[in-house]
Amino acid sequence: GGTVGGQPYTKQQCYLKALDIDPRYHNAWNNLGLQGGGTVGGQQYTKQQCYLKALDIDPRYHDAWNNLGSEGGGTVGGQPYTKQQCYLKALDIDSRHQYAWNYLGLQGGGTVGGQPYTKQQCY
Repeated sequence: GGTVGGQPYTKQQCYLKALDIDPRYHNAWNNLGLQGGGTVGGQQYTKQQCYLKALDIDPRYHDAWNNLGSEGGGTVGGQPYTKQQCYLKALDIDSRHQYAWNYLGLQGGGTVGGQPYTKQQCY
């Protein structure tokens, strides 16, 4: 957040303003989700819907995959993804995404880049 022209803006209001200017700004959608969602173009978006919107715009946006996993998963491009599958997708895109590794561990581990990882190896 911050102040522009003497008007204070919260983080959420900044992301909403950014999306009013450019509704295809995937990073603003992801960050709006982190702020709990909001109303864009007269439509209310939940956290999960914000992450889905970011992924509709950029399906290789690893942070949005990680955040979607934290919200229980969802359907992207017509395909449903579980929490674990979202973390795996984030790691397929960026194998150094530390948060996705941590959350994958919480899901019991999984196979990344053809190699299986146990819960402990994810941490």
